[in-house]
Amino acid sequence: MAFSYTRDETNHMADILLPEATDLESLQLIQIGKTKFTEQFWKYQGWAVRQPAVDYQVDCKDMTNIATELASRVGILDEYITAINKGAAGARLFGEDFDYSLPGDAAPELDDIWDRVAKAASHDLSGGEEVHGIDWFRENGFMLRPFPQLQWYLYPTLKERGMRFELPYQERILRHGAQLSNRLHEIGVQWWDKQLEEYKALPPYEPFPEHWINYAKEVGRDPAEFPFWALTARSMQYSWGANAGIPLIKEVANNVSGHRGVIINRSKARELGIADGDTIKLESPAGKTRGRAVLREGIRPDTVLLIGQFDHWITPFAKDLNLASLNSLTPLALSLTDATGSGADIIRINIRKLNET
Repeated sequence: MAFSYTRDETNHMADILLPEATDLESLQLIQIGKTKFTEQFWKYQGWAVRQPAVDYQVDCKDMTNIATELASRVGILDEYITAINKGAAGARLFGEDFDYSLPGDAAPELDDIWDRVAKAASHDLSGGEEVHGIDWFRENGFMLRPFPQLQWYLYPTLKERGMRFELPYQERILRHGAQLSNRLHEIGVQWWDKQLEEYKALPPYEPFPEHWINYAKEVGRDPAEFPFWALTARSMQYSWGANAGIPLIKEVANNVSGHRGVIINRSKARELGIADGDTIKLESPAGKTRGRAVLREGIRPDTVLLIGQFDHWITPFAKDLNLASLNSLTPLALSLTDATGSGADIIRINIRKLNET
């Protein structure tokens, strides 16, 4: 089962698709600002309402109603209500001087949930001086208070608590790495030993490019076959590819340089016999993709850029864009995974022009 209003690559294997209301059809109170909520810096903090602008366009439900119904059907309604009261909907519904908690004797209605969240959020924001329900937010849109810029920075907190900066000598990282090593080895886990080497108080220089250059050898290929670095970048128009199936988004993106294909250095492309707009094939040791060449001087000759995440094969409209994706070229490999369990959006590739018929 998956929540979706159209088939896509993520829900392809689901037996049942339940259409969830979109942002323009659903209700939610969302926090604004404050560095502990998002890694953005604001001079104000508060709450804003997202409310239906249109009626449901298909037979769908608001995610709040879906969650409540599922909690009721699987017998965890009490736990569900308790979680909301503790802040699962964004704001804790009780505190030292207020209590807007949901009662636990019946499944809560959508408006009641968000009305209580609105009251708790506004109470906490104003110190109890202004308490507003969801109808107030529907009318006014948002509620804010100033957020001190001093709280953007880490230093005041370190000074207040008498803490020291652990740079350049990072003793805590060294200690945690040793503890993690002991715990893993106690249960026989040896395959993380390479990553454990990264827990050092004074890390030395390491030739990181060689990790990706040498990956080809791991799968029986010659690194010399893959002379280019392939990178990707976030597109503000395409939200990680989640809205690539919307034609209007493509119209917007086409007005932003680089969104029509794979960006290649113009001089290097000329050496390869590639002209602007040519169909090209990109291959890494792990996969292949194709797209159209977009020639620019402002990129390194040994590097290509694939903006956004594409290569859709089910999502309507998106599957017809014929845009290349770095996701199709990058492997899941332990040798390319760092000590935090993360990888990098980079891979070595080769490029050749495809002759279209």
